[in-house]
Amino acid sequence: MNRTRLVGAVAGAALAGGVLAAAPAEAAAAAEPVDVRPERTIIGTRGGVNPRDILLTASGRVYASDYHRHRVVVYGARARGNAKPLYRLQGPRTRIVNPGGLSRDAKGRLHVFSDRRILVFAKNARGNVRPVRQMRPRPNPIPDKARGAYATERNVDGRLWVGWGEEGFIEVFAPGAGKDAKPERKITVDRPGLWEPEMLRFDRAGRVYVGTHTGEVDVLSPNANGVTKPLFTLSNARQSHIDGMSMIRSGKLAVSDGRKIVVYPRLLAPTRPWKVRRVTVARSAGAAKRVVRWRKPVADGGASITRYKVTVMRGDRVVKVAVVKGSRRSYVLARRDLPAGENTVRVRAKNRKGYGPVAQATFTVRK
Repeated sequence: MNRTRLVGAVAGAALAGGVLAAAPAEAAAAAEPVDVRPERTIIGTRGGVNPRDILLTASGRVYASDYHRHRVVVYGARARGNAKPLYRLQGPRTRIVNPGGLSRDAKGRLHVFSDRRILVFAKNARGNVRPVRQMRPRPNPIPDKARGAYATERNVDGRLWVGWGEEGFIEVFAPGAGKDAKPERKITVDRPGLWEPEMLRFDRAGRVYVGTHTGEVDVLSPNANGVTKPLFTLSNARQSHIDGMSMIRSGKLAVSDGRKIVVYPRLLAPTRPWKVRRVTVARSAGAAKRVVRWRKPVADGGASITRYKVTVMRGDRVVKVAVVKGSRRSYVLARRDLPAGENTVRVRAKNRKGYGPVAQATFTVRK
């Protein structure tokens, strides 16, 4: 059943026979939904909260938009059970009415979608205070075919993922897809009964976390297509449905079902990083030094990039290999170390899971 939600404004019973487990170290081919032991559950009754959209922060604080009481409630990093909120944003000065999506900017200011506006509150704002700024949401430049969807979110590679709720499928559009664009892919999950994808979030490996109307969270490959099986499915043993979903860089996931907030540990292990971008070799063929430059991968796999390997090839022969720190984006080659003619430079990123795929560029050396 479709529930009303404004999309893109900001940034059931327990499963019978389900498995209780700690978060898995590796994703296996999806089988039965897994009941993962949460890090904590906030019931919210002490604060009288019916959480809808939520925001989990790196510090562990949880922000919850209380739609019917026109307020935002904030819980501490250790809040669990029938916890008392740290503070609330509530009152006529706040101008909060039926709050929806929540986000924080680089300065720590809270953005609250409310009554077709975005209210921006100072980092330490609490109580009945005025927002420091009000904005109208920018028009969401999405293809016409995506309008009216339940959820629209962009993955790390810029692709637009569109969840159609009770229609039972997800569509994926290319980065920068225009008004008349058609989807690249259409995805549905191989599962008995109706699959209703209503919320979308992404981790640093580009994997897609799909919150469903029945409370499960299906994790899909960024390359999923057609009828697919999830990499992992979080069961609905802890939440009857999903009203809000939030993920932080560490991979922790928080969900709300209108009655409580459940915070889970990382569900899937990191992967190897994606391919580095835009490998180029600067300066002329006869220059004494050639500069190899690249950009970091759009997805680091969920673990920090620690090294880049730069390999120069002449045909099948390795001419030079250099390993540089993960903070580097360039490497200088001396002409005297390179054979004349056409060479290939290959660059790979590494995290604690290993090296990602090769990105390369060809260049000519003249002596």
